[in-house]
Amino acid sequence: MAWNSPYRPWIAAILSGILLALCYPNWDRSQLVWIWQAPVLLVLWFYERPGTPLFRWRLGPRLPVKLRETRWGRILSLPVRGMDWILDGGESQSRGEWGFKVGYLAGFAFFVVNLNWLRFVAWPGWILLAAYLAIYFGFWGAFAATVGRIDRQKLEVPIPQPSASQPSWATAITGPDVWQPSFHTIWVAAMNAACWVALEWVRGWMFTGFGWNGLGVALHNSPHLIQIADVVGVTGLAFLPVYVTCATVGTVVRLSLEFGKGALRPRLDFVSAMCLIVLVLMYGIQARYRHTVDSPVELNALLVQGNVPMSIRNDQGRSPAILPLYEGLTTPSATSGMDLVIWPETPLPYASFDERTVNFVDEILGAGDFHLLAGIEEVDFLQDGTYEVFNSMFLMNGSFDEHQAYQKIHRVPFGEFIPFRESFPLFRWVLGRLIPGDYQAGRSTQRLTLADPRVELIPTICFEDTIGSLTRQFVRDEPSGPQLIVNLTNDGWFEKSEANTQHLANAKFRCVELKRPMVRCANTGITCAIDEFGALMDPKKNGQPLLLRDKEGSPFVAGALPVTLRLDSSPASTIYARHGDWFVKVLTLAVLFELAKTWLARRISIPQPKTRRWGPAASAEP
Repeated sequence: MAWNSPYRPWIAAILSGILLALCYPNWDRSQLVWIWQAPVLLVLWFYERPGTPLFRWRLGPRLPVKLRETRWGRILSLPVRGMDWILDGGESQSRGEWGFKVGYLAGFAFFVVNLNWLRFVAWPGWILLAAYLAIYFGFWGAFAATVGRIDRQKLEVPIPQPSASQPSWATAITGPDVWQPSFHTIWVAAMNAACWVALEWVRGWMFTGFGWNGLGVALHNSPHLIQIADVVGVTGLAFLPVYVTCATVGTVVRLSLEFGKGALRPRLDFVSAMCLIVLVLMYGIQARYRHTVDSPVELNALLVQGNVPMSIRNDQGRSPAILPLYEGLTTPSATSGMDLVIWPETPLPYASFDERTVNFVDEILGAGDFHLLAGIEEVDFLQDGTYEVFNSMFLMNGSFDEHQAYQKIHRVPFGEFIPFRESFPLFRWVLGRLIPGDYQAGRSTQRLTLADPRVELIPTICFEDTIGSLTRQFVRDEPSGPQLIVNLTNDGWFEKSEANTQHLANAKFRCVELKRPMVRCANTGITCAIDEFGALMDPKKNGQPLLLRDKEGSPFVAGALPVTLRLDSSPASTIYARHGDWFVKVLTLAVLFELAKTWLARRISIPQPKTRRWGPAASAEP
């Protein structure tokens, strides 16, 4: 296949997307995070687009001319015109549009593989979400192909001419342009990495946000590299692999241009990438091995996993069998000596106002002296006769009525509510039967507090443990004592797919960012404890992770996991906890500044014709 073949960019894009998908569970080939961008970078930087489109045919049939000129005709023709734009790969489009398509295809290939577990809920949602999230890859592709593109002329240095007094190799390392290629590659690598980080950050909050599996999460099994997240966050961590890949690709291209010509130059770009890795490693090593726990507070907890299939959970005829299950897993012998018993997200089939819920919880609490933390569907009746429903977490001691409550803040769109239900009737018409009513969003970031031992609980429900900007709101103030992150979740919607291990990989970074341990209690999936460095805790130090699983090693099992936690009585506040995504925002401003500078430079360098704005017809003036 010729280098300028019209098929090469699309093959490179798909290859990069698949390589990136392999970096995450269940494959966990995290070493690919350093090379996955290389195929798509080579075409975005150096590929010269052919003069003919990728496809010579167009979609049809076309709408009649009269209908096409009407309002509805323009709306109906949008999909056809959009597909024509996508299929057109010739010179009729700018390099930025072409780069967007290449990046978009890489992103779509990645998300289709990475989010395939959504097919268990709704396969159209799987494809549509992948199509939306790929847009961010597309914007990065457009940036890398234009503003963040390597200027080949700055890499091609003149061949030195040896003299009698100075050999060619000496001329090569002392010439006037000796540092220019390295500085140019460093600038390009930094800009592309900054753009990637900025787009990941926007993806985390745009349209309620879905920051699932950012690039930094691919490093979740590299305990030393990820500790820098307590300074820059997991989104800022993505800067490292993108910068290293861009600098390495630039170095390899420079070598190919200089080799055999006596024009070898210093490799400051590659050296900077290696130094950045070493600095991040050194920070992680000292963070882990210089950490000490002053006057630790011990907390004994029991994590209960019912492993209830969603087919039973949603069946009104069979759901009452859930109560005896949790009663059997929370026996007096199991709870003896426990300070805290934890049930997963909404384990009981009845709401908070139902007498069956109240009586059952009171019976469990009467069997011992412990706190019970459980997910509850909370119904709040208002004075006007209406009511609001919250996905909540109740911390109870003594009786059901004596509880502290946390109401989930970040709801799952199209799962817990329909966005724009009233203003966009199409969503209500399509999904109204599946989601007849919306959960309301909570507003308080008040921590829950155990009485004895006095421990502050940082509550997260479901996917909230994947959102660093939300979790840090619970620790912005100085802690008054030991703190523990608690996540109650129900990953049973996705059966035994990689959604469970991916969820765990994302959750680890909340511990690293805030330097707080976490316990996760799932209805089914992965129930475990994570230390403040993102590792599954093991108090016996026998090399085995502390998680609930059966004899075959499967985490999809009903059972109870006892955990003894040693919590720092005076935990320090991290830079990320105090200042959030400061690093990401700085990089975003740098990218916006570079885009504005490039736009202004082009406006100034390309003279625009003066156009008359008055008279019967506008005309260009010389």
